[in-house]
Amino acid sequence: RRNRRLKSSDDLVPSRADQLDAYRSAIRADLREVLEAGSAFLGNAGRLDEADVTRELDEVMASVADWAIDPLRKKLARVVDANEDTSPDRSELVDRLRATYREWRNDRIAELSGDVATLAFSRGVMAAAEPGQKLCWVVDHGGLPCPDGEDNQLAGPVTVGDEFPTGDLCPPAHPGCRC
Repeated sequence: RRNRRLKSSDDLVPSRADQLDAYRSAIRADLREVLEAGSAFLGNAGRLDEADVTRELDEVMASVADWAIDPLRKKLARVVDANEDTSPDRSELVDRLRATYREWRNDRIAELSGDVATLAFSRGVMAAAEPGQKLCWVVDHGGLPCPDGEDNQLAGPVTVGDEFPTGDLCPPAHPGCRC
């Protein structure tokens, strides 16, 4: 709110790395439990060592950055770039930024949380699989399966670590996918 000249949204928004660290510290313990549940689902509970867990959590957090942090940063940048508030306290800009965070929290985070949990579970299944084991993609028939999920299911069993036809290693194929 201070009366200083803004050069870019980077003057107001924490860095991508700082935001990722904040998300990581907030959800790491929960993601670890979900990852271990995926491992147990396959019947290989306890197969993951600390290096496996760290590697898989890093992969999940990379998706958190792609699905949550990057879009939010872009939206915040648009709000700052479109700012025409010249008042000393920049109250209009502050209100718009708050509204953007509120919208993100209320409309996107719940859905993205499900996507991240699905990914962590799937990564746990993959990490616990035996070398050469084959896994199938399963679509959610309770909802509307996406075309990517249907294509991956039609491929049949795929060796763990190999890509499905869409180039994905495991569900979800994209944010909002419930395969």
